[in-house]
Amino acid sequence: MKKILIATIEFPPQKGGIANYLAGLAKALPADRVAVLAEKYEGAQKFDNRQSYKIYRKKLFANFLWPKWLPMIWHLWREARREKVEVILVGQVLPVGTAAMIVKNFFKIPYFVSCHGMDILSAAENSRKKKLVNKILEQAVGVVANSEFTKNELIKLGVSENKITVIYPCVDDVVVIAPEKISEIKNRLGLADKKIILTIGRLVARKGQDKVIEAIPKILEKIPNALYVIIGDGPERKNLELRIMNYELENNVLLLGEVSEEKKNAFYQLCDIFVMTPRQIGADVEGFGTVYLEANKFGKPVVAGRSGGVAEAVADGVTGIVVDPENINQISEVVIKILSDEGLAKKLGEEGRERAEKEFRWEVQVVNLKKFID
Repeated sequence: MKKILIATIEFPPQKGGIANYLAGLAKALPADRVAVLAEKYEGAQKFDNRQSYKIYRKKLFANFLWPKWLPMIWHLWREARREKVEVILVGQVLPVGTAAMIVKNFFKIPYFVSCHGMDILSAAENSRKKKLVNKILEQAVGVVANSEFTKNELIKLGVSENKITVIYPCVDDVVVIAPEKISEIKNRLGLADKKIILTIGRLVARKGQDKVIEAIPKILEKIPNALYVIIGDGPERKNLELRIMNYELENNVLLLGEVSEEKKNAFYQLCDIFVMTPRQIGADVEGFGTVYLEANKFGKPVVAGRSGGVAEAVADGVTGIVVDPENINQISEVVIKILSDEGLAKKLGEEGRERAEKEFRWEVQVVNLKKFID
């Protein structure tokens, strides 16, 4: 395959779906055929040392230049030349795509663009950005979409369908936590004999933790030992804390903030159901939703909000149930239904695990990427 340089401003150890998506692609490609150019990030060296491919960490944004992304042009050309790459994969259409377009025009290095949903919707709302994004996508050799939803948004923007390929996000194999560790967490947090409802995600309005909190009183009427555990942090934390107080749910909702990877896996393992009900707010939309696949890989049933690319991550009625993310009654009824029916919960979880392990593996998805690039 052609040697590729993945250029991105989001890459682990930064958290987030885009960072994990690009890292998954890089790891699945042959180590001698891929290199990564990423923004400098505190603590990155430990992550970088564990990877088999080369990662170049550079200061991609200038303090005293405008536009601030100008250094990307130099770094893109330099690392592409150093690694003798044949193609660049752009992690973000803006601003990395702009730099790649300039490099392509001056140094004849072709590029592909990776798109994730919200980036395309945001650009469509601003006439200047829309014009620039259209130009970047027009000059790209091809466009990688993370879902059919994102692909359809690209087509609306004017990108030819035969120029787009869908490469789904995937999840790694589960890390099983020792039973004694699970017991220790349960005892320390008072989770014994509780029906655990779990959400893992950034605390932003579109993720829908607020709607699940609103559904908890109705859930408690039928499942009095239900406990809602929220993992993640973000700008909505204070609003969620106030909502918990207003509904007098201090004993029924546990807001844990950020946790270690081990603890996150432990909660996937000990929960009874995974619930995240995202909704679209303006251009802010869930492009896919790998957390549903992560929960499924642990054999857990999921409840998801009908928004963006979520319906592609969750097979409705097969691996979980998709609900109206604004309908509190529907959210509570579905959660109660699954928690009250062990057979249904087990069936959804097992079907979810089988689907995640069969379809959403990087070695499967990356085959499509190799064909597309070549």
